[in-house]
Amino acid sequence: MPSSNFLTIFPDLPGKPVKIADSWTTNDTINVKEGGTEMRMTFVSVNTLQGFETVDGHECAKVTAKEGVFVKSISDGLSEGTVAVTGAQKMTIPMTMATKFETNLVK
Repeated sequence: MPSSNFLTIFPDLPGKPVKIADSWTTNDTINVKEGGTEMRMTFVSVNTLQGFETVDGHECAKVTAKEGVFVKSISDGLSEGTVAVTGAQKMTIPMTMATKFETNLVK
């Protein structure tokens, strides 16, 4: 996975001061081409500063910046798309996928 794709798991900060409960939207796109498959994933994320806490001895904001110490990320996602099959028989297949990821700091 290219490093730019890895960075999409980290939320972007809004570029301005925020207070607890403030939200902002960020957009990320990953283009995947491998094994005859082309896929474009577009992520529209609503980020909310929920507060501050101490996790494993680290004082943390609930939204982590790319510049900082990564401690934990919990992401819920919903993807909707269409798979297009080409060749002798052409067809499209709608798809919906729900995901949940949790990534933690390993010491």
